[in-house]
Amino acid sequence: MTVFEAVKDRADPADVLALYGLQPDKANMLSCPFHGKDEHPSMRVYKDGFYCFACGWHGDTIALAAQMDGSTPFEAAKKLNEALHLGVDFGKPATKEETDYWQKRAKLKAAEAAWDAMADDILRAEVSGETEKAQQLREKRDQLDKEITALSAPFEPSAIDIPEHSKIDEGFIWADNGVYFIFTPPKGQPQMQYICHTGIQIQGVYADEDTGLHAVVLRFHDGLKQREEPFDRRTLTDPQLVKALSGYGVTITDYRQMAVAFALRLHNQPVSPASSRLGWFESEFVPFSSSIVCLPRSSTTNTMLQAVRRPHGEPEKWQAVAAQTMAASRAARFAVAASLASPLLAKAKYLGFGVHLFGKSGTGKTVFLMLAASVWGLPQELVKSMASTAVGMEKTAAFLCNLPLMLDELQEVQNKDVLENVIYMLSNGKSKTRGTKDGGIASESRWLSVAITTGEQAILDDNVCTGAENRIISVDATGETYGADHGAEIVEDIAANYGHAGRRWTSWLKSPANVESVRQRASEVRRKLRAGGYLDKQLLSVSLLLATSEAAQQVLFPDNPETALTETDVLPLLTTSEEADRDKKGVEYIKEWIVQNAKSFEGAQTETPTKETFGRWDGNICWLIASKWQEVLKKAGFSPKDVLNEAVRMNVSMRNTETDGKRSAHLRRINGKQVRCIAVIFRDNGDDLDSDELPF
Repeated sequence: MTVFEAVKDRADPADVLALYGLQPDKANMLSCPFHGKDEHPSMRVYKDGFYCFACGWHGDTIALAAQMDGSTPFEAAKKLNEALHLGVDFGKPATKEETDYWQKRAKLKAAEAAWDAMADDILRAEVSGETEKAQQLREKRDQLDKEITALSAPFEPSAIDIPEHSKIDEGFIWADNGVYFIFTPPKGQPQMQYICHTGIQIQGVYADEDTGLHAVVLRFHDGLKQREEPFDRRTLTDPQLVKALSGYGVTITDYRQMAVAFALRLHNQPVSPASSRLGWFESEFVPFSSSIVCLPRSSTTNTMLQAVRRPHGEPEKWQAVAAQTMAASRAARFAVAASLASPLLAKAKYLGFGVHLFGKSGTGKTVFLMLAASVWGLPQELVKSMASTAVGMEKTAAFLCNLPLMLDELQEVQNKDVLENVIYMLSNGKSKTRGTKDGGIASESRWLSVAITTGEQAILDDNVCTGAENRIISVDATGETYGADHGAEIVEDIAANYGHAGRRWTSWLKSPANVESVRQRASEVRRKLRAGGYLDKQLLSVSLLLATSEAAQQVLFPDNPETALTETDVLPLLTTSEEADRDKKGVEYIKEWIVQNAKSFEGAQTETPTKETFGRWDGNICWLIASKWQEVLKKAGFSPKDVLNEAVRMNVSMRNTETDGKRSAHLRRINGKQVRCIAVIFRDNGDDLDSDELPF
């Protein structure tokens, strides 16, 4: 005897009802607790259970307790045993098969009891002349009759209408209208249990080329259309399964059985290569590869995938509008060259870098950015707003990986800390280290690409972490009007024709000889520029851009030589040794100015301090208010940001350790207020001003 049989045999229905505050009347009728307001008692109490004439609910004492508590039959039986002191031994938990069998058996017995009693009710109604009531009871009895027949009939697979493409696999049926489990209870005939009320098909199993983790693509109907969605293989065999699929309208009644079904069905399934990002895998470039499938991890990345997956329109039309725009605009040439250089980095073993187009509104910066995006796909989906969160941009960069990251309107980032994080991210090619909910360290996201950004101003060195300034090229678009004057036509054309150039370019880059030719040309340019007195700062990035542009002109624009960048285009971005010497002079100038104006600094040991305060002394460090630094150097004809950069290199100024050395400005209290300051270091070591010149 099972625990269910024992509890049902010992539990008095009247005691079970009393446990829940329910009391039948003299006719063994009570108000049904399972449907709305029941002014007239509609549930009858029978020897083997209960039946509601209004809502049709029926079951035994265990089923009633389970329904009242929202628990499983096993939990309900255990509760009744404890509450009514029935003395049933629950030492061994009921198996799934036992629970399923008892649920079905209890429902069958309750239906049979209700059917027997209903026959008597029909007879009494007919004798008393209540014809309408008798007819209603007959209809209810007919429904019970069908249910009894279904519950008592043995399961025969041959008697079920199963679509041809459905499978009976390891005790499970995979059909269009659901997934079923075939089982044989301890007593009785084989039965069929619904475990999922929607047909599910396994379309494929894929191993991520980067992580090795498996994903399973499931095909199902969400109520409106057929969908194909990837799921982490681990999700399909744990309780997350219900949550993961319910969001798509898939109802699972028993996740344990569903997990078993998946596990059995996935056994020995063939595994295909896949990627959760775009870019290179040996000689294959995703998503243009025919052998590696891209499976994005979110709706956002899936949108970008769809924007890149297939080209649109005519390549000749894109080529015509791109060539015309690039011929008229230096900024456009830089943008397209940067876009094409991105997938070259991994092949040519270069570090990632950024190209920043800046200038006031009306220069066409955004139009040029969209042109660069149209190389790969639909520009409206690939150009992202700087209003996004830093984490969101990290995820975007990680998904694009070897494709350019394109961010519009840098000035939208109002928070300097956020801006700093963005610039750090762009220049370093990896996400920031973050913790997980369980106290661990989240896996690091990496990418190798060119970031193309726009803004109204150049990216100031004060906002750039150490070393990043040399990998961010700021291109001044001031004075250019072609993009603004013809912006509407350009955007309309590239929105209808896109994605062709990227496919052709990556196909060309698959040849090691072609990659090597670009590398050699970049080396030639770099040697030439270095010999011309230009410093190494940005030479790697600039030389690669120029070499990429020249190669792209041959591959994509053979009839348009004016589309290629020239040395004339790139020289204004470079620093000569003479200019570098001038920056050193600027450092000495600001130090001398500080000493000459020592009375205007807090902490100076002077007898007659001035009313205006420019900063304060702290030992051998002078904290100069940043706005004063800008004012003094500009007035003397120096570039404040270049002088600051040189001061850091000379170890005359220091980065802010509170921001991990990513910023030169420091917050210090001057005149009782927190202000941004630049740290200027004075040393008494013979290389600096004499100690007797210092005001401390």
